[in-house]
Amino acid sequence: MREMPVNDFITKNGRIRQGGGLVRDMYRFRVKSSEEPKYKFDYYQLLATIPGEKAFRTMEEGRCPLLRKF
Repeated sequence: MREMPVNDFITKNGRIRQGGGLVRDMYRFRVKSSEEPKYKFDYYQLLATIPGEKAFRTMEEGRCPLLRKF
């Protein structure tokens, strides 16, 4: 299962690390002002996409003693 990419309504091409954590892209949004929406539920503007490799620490950088065995 760890070799298969995770693709669902939130995650696109995510991967499960050896310790069981999910690495996926993260997103930075801005809430639109009340004048900006053009249609129903148009509340957010995407500002940036942060790649999963930058958004999460590597397992080597982590300090959780439970992950040391992996």
